[in-house]
Amino acid sequence: MGFTPTQSLSGFSMNLNSTKTLDNLISNAFDNYKNDNLELRKTAYWNLVREYSNLSKDEKITLAEDVSIYVLEELNNQIKIYQIELLEKLSQEVYINAYSIFSTIIVVLFKNDDDEILIRKIYHTLLNIMKVKRYCLENVATPIQFKFLITILYHAELCNKHITSYCIQLIGHFMLLKDIYNIVQSQKEDTQVIDSGLNRDRISPSSSTSSLNSLSDYKIKRDTKSGSSNTFMKKSESGDITNDNNTKRNSSLYDEKKFFLKNHFSIRNMQKVIEYFLVDEDEHVRKAAILTLTHLHSNNIQLHITLYRQLKKLLKDTNEDVRIAAMNAIWLLVLQNSDYKIIPEYYNYHGLLVNDAFIKICNMINDSSVTVRTKTCAILGSFKNVHSNYLFQALNKKILSNFKYKKQDQNSSSSRNNNFRSSKKTKLPSGDLLLENEKIYLSDASACGAFVHGLEDEYREVRNAALDSVGEQSLQSHLFAQKAIVFIVDMFNDEIFEIRLQAIHTLHKIALKHAIHLNQDQLQNVLSSLQDASSISRFAAHKMLSALYMANTDCVKILIKALMNDLTKYKEDQKSVYSCFKHIGLKHPNYIENLIPMFLKLEKPFLPQEQVSDDPIHIGHIILIYNAASIKSKIFYQLPEYTFKQYYYLRDVYPDCFPILNIPKAVYPDNIYTSSTIKDNISTQLIDDLMNDVILSSQSIKNHVDNGKYQHAIDIITDSKNKLAYIKNTKASLSEKVELVSLYLSCCKIVIQALKSYKTQASNIEYAATLMQLTYQMQYIFLGVQSCLYPQLEAFRVLSHLLLMSQYLKSSNGKITNEISNMANLFVERIQKLRVLLKTNNYDILEIKIFNIETLINDLIKNKFIDIISFLIAVEKTIASYILPSFDITNNIKKTKVTIASTIDSKDIKFGAEMPYRIDINANIINITDPTNILIEVIMPNQAKYFYKPLIHHFIPCGHYSYKLNSFIVLEENGWSDFANIEIHITYEFQPQFEMVDKYLLNYNEITSANITNNTSCKVRFTEVPLILSIYPENMK
Repeated sequence: MGFTPTQSLSGFSMNLNSTKTLDNLISNAFDNYKNDNLELRKTAYWNLVREYSNLSKDEKITLAEDVSIYVLEELNNQIKIYQIELLEKLSQEVYINAYSIFSTIIVVLFKNDDDEILIRKIYHTLLNIMKVKRYCLENVATPIQFKFLITILYHAELCNKHITSYCIQLIGHFMLLKDIYNIVQSQKEDTQVIDSGLNRDRISPSSSTSSLNSLSDYKIKRDTKSGSSNTFMKKSESGDITNDNNTKRNSSLYDEKKFFLKNHFSIRNMQKVIEYFLVDEDEHVRKAAILTLTHLHSNNIQLHITLYRQLKKLLKDTNEDVRIAAMNAIWLLVLQNSDYKIIPEYYNYHGLLVNDAFIKICNMINDSSVTVRTKTCAILGSFKNVHSNYLFQALNKKILSNFKYKKQDQNSSSSRNNNFRSSKKTKLPSGDLLLENEKIYLSDASACGAFVHGLEDEYREVRNAALDSVGEQSLQSHLFAQKAIVFIVDMFNDEIFEIRLQAIHTLHKIALKHAIHLNQDQLQNVLSSLQDASSISRFAAHKMLSALYMANTDCVKILIKALMNDLTKYKEDQKSVYSCFKHIGLKHPNYIENLIPMFLKLEKPFLPQEQVSDDPIHIGHIILIYNAASIKSKIFYQLPEYTFKQYYYLRDVYPDCFPILNIPKAVYPDNIYTSSTIKDNISTQLIDDLMNDVILSSQSIKNHVDNGKYQHAIDIITDSKNKLAYIKNTKASLSEKVELVSLYLSCCKIVIQALKSYKTQASNIEYAATLMQLTYQMQYIFLGVQSCLYPQLEAFRVLSHLLLMSQYLKSSNGKITNEISNMANLFVERIQKLRVLLKTNNYDILEIKIFNIETLINDLIKNKFIDIISFLIAVEKTIASYILPSFDITNNIKKTKVTIASTIDSKDIKFGAEMPYRIDINANIINITDPTNILIEVIMPNQAKYFYKPLIHHFIPCGHYSYKLNSFIVLEENGWSDFANIEIHITYEFQPQFEMVDKYLLNYNEITSANITNNTSCKVRFTEVPLILSIYPENMK
């Protein structure tokens, strides 16, 4: 059934917001695509192909049904091409039967053996369908599969290069069928004959002596068949493929099956068919053959080792794509046959496939193509277990002398030696090399300096790939790494920043795997990276230097001096440099001991003079000394007394840079810091001061944001969070206050990120949702927030509301919908409440720009119109104002904490399927004002969530704002096959202030957020660590 003109036009009017011209164009196409007039029909199909993306789902389904029938009846080949292209597009739709279209196109192929252009289009279409819908070939009827394969083999050599390329790839798809033997199933009357041949080939597929070396025999055989190519198949109205003459088809098909069983049955013989095209005169065909072999390997089909000989020859192909494809195929062969032995051609030759392939690929470094050289360098690094001789040869431009030909027989050898002794010694010109029995195997000489040539290439892509490969091979071999360090260090002087950075990362990776010692010359090259203007390069260099070992004291001295210069020149490098000093001290305690007099300016005739404790240079020296002392305690006895006081102070300031040491009393008997009371008092004061500094930093965050210095503000937030983490680990009493401040800083960071993305016109809904979720977590998880942070939380919620509304306005291009109008009304209500709240908390409303947007929102509500550009600019100007001035967090902050347990002794629970099973739940809940909204959340293995509301009498008061929960849950599940884990949490249910907006944002990231769950109401999860039980609902017998 098809469209009527009226139906097609009305359908497009409903599904398209297009112009009248487009509607008429597509309508005319549907009117005429069944027309008897050839030109009108041709134009109709062309228009349908061109405007395909504008078709509705129903129109596409109807086209798939109609065109599949018409293409079988069409006589004009040009129209068939349009129809085939239309069917290809339709086959990509998920709601259309792709394999039915696939079968139809195959039948069209059987009917058109004479038109090369149409055949090319058909094969191209079939291949594209197969790449997207791999199951199509498996769902085609077996007789059609077999006839299709015969046709492919025939066209592969008969037609032009493009058709041949498509045919080769389709052969590869045939080999990927779940059961390739189904292709050659016989009819009932031929079962015994065919099966006997089938079994013979399965037992010994490689023993067939009639495998094809070319397709010429097949062509002759196929051409002698009578009527086989003229057998047409038609599609009935029910959609099944039938034949006009079953007897004739069965007889012809049986002959083809016997020929195929004899010559092409095994996967190896199918690979021989593909191998036949590796020597084709056309480069596209050669490339297609290699890519098909690669595709087979990626689908777990083993490539035969005999392909290696032909693939080696293709490394010298005139086409660079063929050479690259050949390298990839050789690498795949090496992966599956690395230990395969090949015939040795000379003594000391390590005759493994991996070695020979490595040599051949090395030779490609001299290729004229940049792409080939880049690929060569990349592949060289991925070879595993290459013999060390060849790896070292790739790093040396000189030919190694251990490659020799096999010795000749003894007679000829002794005769040659006698003649040599009897002759006078000839004086050779300077520079010549006299070879007696040793002769260089020039094929192996091609590996000479392959890595070096890559590192010295004029193109950055090649150098970068070579650097990666040298690094990968260095990770596999310590000996190779030691030789390669010279070349890697030399890359620190490269003119390209990315290459220098890659050299730093490569040396760092190697140093983490092997102990790398640098001499003075190498160190000077490495230290050049500290002078880079990019902080990325300097920070990477600091990490790299932390992993290296120095050869002597002079090297350590040079290194420390360079780092001190870096510390003086770039203040932002302080933290990274101090971390580097820590590792230098740990790795070189003996050398650091020798430098202590220089660090502390000690002179034997004089008393030591105390150095200033806040001097960055002196702090670096103290870090070096005390980290070295943690390895070598003898250093303590060389240190003046004032350094011990500074150690305890600096350890609190820079906890990540100092080890925890117990200084011997014999060294420092008057250590006042050993008094726990005084030490605790001093530490407490330091931590309290640090906490106050973090809280006051919120003012500087706002100032930086107001001035457009977003990165500075983010750096302050990051540094503050690091300090908070230290405070939490040091002073447990401040942990709840620390967590609240950390969440507030996270909100500030989200505001900054939203402002940055707003300038790039990106979507801000994710930021709005995360911000809203964090504010409700802070409100319901912490007690005491209302008294100190509530205005800030409300300001963040107003911003989330505004970001959501602005995103809707951008999507609607300023058109005011009912949804936007409702959001605007709620926004005005919300911002008015914020105004009252800020006045109550003594904020200066005139200095806060939040309310500048209120006038535009009121105009929007009143006029049902808004200038979207002006609105977005106004929003951008107000975003920074939602970070309010500094706040004060009291020590009365308390966090709701829950510990949950079960009365069941074993965590492995087995019960009868579909039978109710009770699990008792015990939980201790502290710092909760109202337990009536608490729920028990159960997450099943399939991530389904169930909520159980405990009864009020299940909560037993056990202290101020503390309760003990004694409740239960009842599980009733269908049978499972084994044990699986479930998670049990305690959650808190609440109703947000403005349900339309807040509920949407709170549930926006439900899939990725672990804190806000449920689609119908809003919940916050109290448990940090869930109760995990393993259950097994077992089917009852």
